[in-house]
Amino acid sequence: MSTVDRTWDDIAVVAEPPADGTEAPDSGLGALVTWLVGPDHVIRVPASAVEVPVTRYSVERSGRPSENFRRPRTAAEQDELDEEFDEYLAEAGVRPRPRGYRWFALGPADRVRGLMDQIQRVIDAEQLMGTPEDVRLVGERLLASES
Repeated sequence: MSTVDRTWDDIAVVAEPPADGTEAPDSGLGALVTWLVGPDHVIRVPASAVEVPVTRYSVERSGRPSENFRRPRTAAEQDELDEEFDEYLAEAGVRPRPRGYRWFALGPADRVRGLMDQIQRVIDAEQLMGTPEDVRLVGERLLASES
């Protein structure tokens, strides 16, 4: 199935994270590459079934080293991130991703991160701008060459 004909609904929903999967990067790029690798290599899990992601932050005080902290991400922060991811996807020509899920690449080899690395190498080699559309087009080309 080409990425043009695909919908997010093609990606299976399962009750809990897979034992042989790796959570896809929580970014616009991660969402786009998740879309590209498609339903044969990705599943989604309701966010309520997975540990809440953390937000990392630092506090700097005059004359003292900065202190690093972690805390659970708030719903408002997740909404803001989802908006950013949707904007990135829109710039790539992909519909917004359904909210309320965490996304996992299947298999022992992390297909999502591997494709992200391949895309970056091609973008660098071809001296492309690295726009979301560039990422999608390069990713589609790389996946087509595997077929």
